[in-house]
Amino acid sequence: MEIFRLMGSVFIDDKDAQKGLDNIDDKGKKTESKFKKASKGIAIGAAAIGTAAIAAGGAVLGLATKAGDYSDRILDLNSITGM
Repeated sequence: MEIFRLMGSVFIDDKDAQKGLDNIDDKGKKTESKFKKASKGIAIGAAAIGTAAIAAGGAVLGLATKAGDYSDRILDLNSITGM
């Protein structure tokens, strides 16, 4: 144990271990690529949902404005006719 502490490092010359590490690195790069593609898709979906929410909010605001206008007309008619 003391020999390893004095030398500072241990060198391993094992082709199988190197091949395994290379495979892990390749799989990590493939996974990274998949995550990048998925994040782009999620960003596009979020933008579409945000746009739809803004459009829906505008439609609801328009509906509320029209409902308020109709209520005003009914109140005006009530004042004019007395009904």
